Amino acid sequence: MSSMVLQVGGQVVQFLTGHLGYPVPSPTLFEKIGNRFCREVDRFAVGAGVPVLRQSGRDGVRPLAISRVVSSRWVRSSSATQLR
Repeated sequence: MSSMVLQVGGQVVQFLTGHLGYPVPSPTLFEKIGNRFCREVDRFAVGAGVPVLRQSGRDGVRPLAISRVVSSRWVRSSSATQLR
């Protein structure tokens, strides 16, 4: 819910400097934060055996089509409750 208050430039500056402790509020920090998030998701996925689907769409294959195939395989093989 904290992201709801980051809609004003000054609040973003306060978040970067006050909360995260960076001396200079730079847009490049968002790349750093995003890259760290992606690394942590990858680490979690590998540790939990969760397949990660990269949805770049660069190879001409529609990412949604790939998602449907992968998720249908997962749902069939999973003993978890199926929510659709």
